[in-house]
Amino acid sequence: MKIGIDARLYGAQKNRGIGRYIEKLLYHLQNIDTTNQYYIFLLPENYELFSITAKNFHKIKVNIPWYSWREQLLWPFILYFYNFDLVHFTHFNVPIIYGRKYIITLHDLIMTHYTDDRSTTKNKYIYKIKICLARFMVNFTARKAKGIICPSQYTRSDVVKHLKIKKENCYVIYEAVESQPAQILTDDFDKRLIPGKFFLYVGAAYPHKNLERMINGFLKFNKSDHYYLVLVGRQDYFYSRLREKYKNKNKIIFIGPVSDRELAYLYSQAIAFIFPSLIEGFGLPPLEAMQYNCPVISSNSSCLPEVLGEAALFFNPSQEEEISACLNKIITDKVLGENLRSKGKMLLQKYSWIKMATETAQLYKRFGK
Repeated sequence: MKIGIDARLYGAQKNRGIGRYIEKLLYHLQNIDTTNQYYIFLLPENYELFSITAKNFHKIKVNIPWYSWREQLLWPFILYFYNFDLVHFTHFNVPIIYGRKYIITLHDLIMTHYTDDRSTTKNKYIYKIKICLARFMVNFTARKAKGIICPSQYTRSDVVKHLKIKKENCYVIYEAVESQPAQILTDDFDKRLIPGKFFLYVGAAYPHKNLERMINGFLKFNKSDHYYLVLVGRQDYFYSRLREKYKNKNKIIFIGPVSDRELAYLYSQAIAFIFPSLIEGFGLPPLEAMQYNCPVISSNSSCLPEVLGEAALFFNPSQEEEISACLNKIITDKVLGENLRSKGKMLLQKYSWIKMATETAQLYKRFGK
């Protein structure tokens, strides 16, 4: 078979969740499938990041930015030229006029649930137009797809409910974390940045990530000022807004982006990892924390109870008092912390990037014929 894969969002550093998903899919496909011919479409800025290790894989550079007019008007003709048996679009942005067989990965339906003005830096009317267009795109492309990959049962249920897609057309393929975690940094991390014991959050600061309630819950817990809350993430508009709001709270530390080794150090040293999100399609950061023996305190919303099982201490993300109570519980109940660490190690065995790639390749075989 001749299979095309849209990898324009390749690269975890810029597109953390989707970018890593694409990285791992392509890496393991090269190891497990030596028969089918794969054509990987990349942007100029990430073309060199992807390395070919199998003869049946081919890189194609396309200057077609996502969510652009070129994506709708030029991109389909490039795809038609190659006459693929199947195309895998790794996000919902499929050209409307592309009429051949394809499958898509729908990582989540956050745009269906959270569309208030706080979620954008643009004019609110322009934002509303973009949301309407995005919703149309998701509905249209999902209905035309031969199959839809969802990273959790929660996301599949969301797709079935909101897009009116048949359940049997949606396939749950779990994501994973690295089988070999990054080496923990032991020397040159500036430990003066965090002068005491700390709780950790890693990720974006979009409104649905619910960071204000997390911070407020932490402040209610930290009356004695013995602890710090460290937030790691790319410093964009949303983090800047958060930093400004809490600029007088010296126990809140915004570190910004860090290297994999620095992040490994932070996971390994944190009292616990906090994940307060209101909605996730899968949720990689809590699993990353478990790799470094870090107990996880998590929101009980969306897919998180499904993905984390018994390996996390859960709270209602709308209740700051529950967040505060969980932080207090984790520092006073040492047995709880050890149990969470032990269950975290067991849980990680459930998820595998190799399994994800293998199950995806099986879908290619099913729909590409």
